[in-house]
Parts: sequence; structure tokens; C-alpha cells
Amino acid sequence: MEKLVYLTWKRPDLAIDAYRQTLIEEAAPRLLAAGARKLELQVSDLLGTIPKPMLLMGEGATLSAAVSLWLDCYDERRRIESTLREGTARLDGYLVTESVPQPCPDRDWPDGARSPGVTHFT
Repeated sequence: MEKLVYLTWKRPDLAIDAYRQTLIEEAAPRLLAAGARKLELQVSDLLGTIPKPMLLMGEGATLSAAVSLWLDCYDERRRIESTLREGTARLDGYLVTESVPQPCPDRDWPDGARSPGVTHFT
């Protein structure tokens, strides 16, 4: 199994809350139907509520979401990328080696709900 991470930048005319809902309600089921074995969505919707100073390097302040998923083979990514391109101004994809420095062993929130805390994504 291979892990792919897609960085997305929403269309400027789309509010981040609407983009998050579209990812959860429309894109996620389609990504799973297209072969994603596991799916994680990290939506950048807390910029106004995170205390300053915060460390956002490069294009971190403009990034809308990071979509992580696992496929049997990255050659099967065409439908995944087609789904993710909807509503985006830009889509960058990466085949990655996964490392989890701080696992979350006590996850108790339902799929689609906001997780507590802030995601550290590098």
C-alpha cells in the first residue's frame, strides 16, 4: 500500500467552511469509492483563531487542505486527482513515506467531526 498526500488551494470565490463541507460530504465518499483505503482530511480553517505568533513557512498561510490517503498502487490515482481538482485553484500531489512522531491513541470523535487540537503537518 502507498500513501499519497495532496495539498490543495481552494478557489478564491469559495469560503473555507464551504470547502471543508464539500471535502467531507462530497469528495470523501467519492475518494473512498475510487479506491482510497484510508483517508485523512486536514483543513486549514483555524487561521483566525490560532494565537500569534504561529509558524507558517512558505505557502502555509494560503494552503486550504492536506488530503492524505492510501492506495494499493499510486498508478490508480487518476479518479482521486479528478475528484480533488473540483473546487481547487491548485492541487499538488506527493507519494510519501509515512512517519507518525506523535500518534493519537485515544481517538474518540466520529468521522467527519473536527478533531481536538491543532494538526502538526510537515
